[in-house]
Amino acid sequence: MKAPRLKQKADGHWALSGHLSFDSIPALYREGLSMLANKNELIVDLTEVSHSDSSGVALLTTWFRAAKKANCEIHFNNAPSFMRSFAKVSGIDHLLPWS
Repeated sequence: MKAPRLKQKADGHWALSGHLSFDSIPALYREGLSMLANKNELIVDLTEVSHSDSSGVALLTTWFRAAKKANCEIHFNNAPSFMRSFAKVSGIDHLLPWS
């Protein structure tokens, strides 16, 4: 199981990777709030998310809400199908800004 990580890429975008679970979400949430600071737009690449339960979608939802409050436009690129499926089952897939 690959530990979850949030890191800034060379192009200024962010990448979320690893195994997302209820245990890893609180730390990632706090880390993600710092990436929103003083930004007008933010892109988070999800290509390397290897696993996620519903808490991963909850994380994206809370980041989306925090970004909206901060007047920051956020996009989630390359979301794995399992994350999109959780969002669809939860009835929020149309709310999240997938790219």
